[in-house]
Amino acid sequence: MTALRMFIAITLGLAAIVYTFIFAAGGISPTVDRVMLMLIPTIGAISAAWIQRKNLKGFGLKWGKLRYWLVGAVVPILSLVLVYLPVWILGRGTFSPAQLTDKSGLSLPMTLLILMTVMFIFNLLAALAEEIGWRGFLPEELSKTLSYPAVCLRIALVWAVYHYPLLLFGDYNNGGPLLYNLICFTLMITGWTFIAVWLRMRSGSVWPAAIFHAVHNLFIQGIFDPLTVNTPFSGYITSEFGIGIGIVYACIGLFLYKNYQKHKPSYLLSKASASSPRISA
Repeated sequence: MTALRMFIAITLGLAAIVYTFIFAAGGISPTVDRVMLMLIPTIGAISAAWIQRKNLKGFGLKWGKLRYWLVGAVVPILSLVLVYLPVWILGRGTFSPAQLTDKSGLSLPMTLLILMTVMFIFNLLAALAEEIGWRGFLPEELSKTLSYPAVCLRIALVWAVYHYPLLLFGDYNNGGPLLYNLICFTLMITGWTFIAVWLRMRSGSVWPAAIFHAVHNLFIQGIFDPLTVNTPFSGYITSEFGIGIGIVYACIGLFLYKNYQKHKPSYLLSKASASSPRISA
């Protein structure tokens, strides 16, 4: 069994066990179950690498260049602005700071400050725990025999399926039609994967992809969604289960794919991953 197949078997096997306990208990808990599900891909990656290769190289844990960190942080924020701002301006959903500040009991600036500092650190740690598997290990293995788009599509498929039980049988949706939620979520995951794998391959590091993941989760779940009073229409556009962010990420992913084809990285992922950690501008 190859390291790749072992990763898939371990990851989906552990996920099936966790999902069984989640649904037997009547639903996902806000902390323990989510942390377990985010750790499983990394557990699968570390286990597969150690059993098959007897080493833990190739996860892209070098720091990489600072500009890719910035891309990973800026792209999800601008993407969400493109989705939510028209909804607010056109009155299809109401901008409501009170929804965010009532939960914290603080002013809007102080609430945002806490979210973008303390909560960002927690989000980054959680994202890294997941990304070591999805973007640290998988691109390294798949790119040995597959092209960039083939790598992205395979990762997107596995990553999406990994989340489907929560979407279809749990509360990981926006309450809209499940089929619509599923299609929009899958589109978002596919575009996201093209962006994240581009960051991984360009930088030789998993950190920019983890930054992207952390910023996306923080801003859509912790800021933009709570700031929005949804209408029946806006539910089809906003959140991770509306069409908006899926279209934006897909367009960016397509642009990066064309850019990647014209300007392929001049190094192998394995060589980039083996270099010493450092941050450079």
